[in-house]
Amino acid sequence: LSGWDANMYSLATEPGANSVYFYPFGGPGVPYVPQATIHAAVASLGFTGAVGQVELDALMVSDRGAGSVWGSGDMIIFSIQAAANFDGGEIIVLPFGGPAAFLAHGGHLWNTAFNVGAAFGVTTEEIDGLEAEPPKGDFYWGGCKPDPDTCWLELETTCGDLGGTYIGHGTGCS
Repeated sequence: LSGWDANMYSLATEPGANSVYFYPFGGPGVPYVPQATIHAAVASLGFTGAVGQVELDALMVSDRGAGSVWGSGDMIIFSIQAAANFDGGEIIVLPFGGPAAFLAHGGHLWNTAFNVGAAFGVTTEEIDGLEAEPPKGDFYWGGCKPDPDTCWLELETTCGDLGGTYIGHGTGCS
């Protein structure tokens, strides 16, 4: 997808108090979003845990500015591991400069009240992966069409792929 970056990642245990890193191809990873920023985002949505309890579990990054700098126009969509009063099934949207919000999709908010396990028939609330994909018709043999007409949200848990659901229509699904 245009603007969504595969060179952004998170490491287990959030080393160096960073939650998101930028990987410049051919170089070492560079801190992109500090753990304290993620903590402030989830705390604004009711998370009662400490900064050290924030562990990213799922991540998508839209980097619209300088690749190694979290700044104007950038946005992340993420989930954290279950901790304190969050069950791991929350999906948070955080544009640079905030405010953070629970993802509104599928007729509900992806907050703690939404039961991921019951909705998808799995034994966990944890969301371990997020992916947005254009439908089959938006791919060319030579690569991905720059602005897909339709986006799908792909959810994965430790129990496996939960499948895709429609999340938007239009240029880049933004």
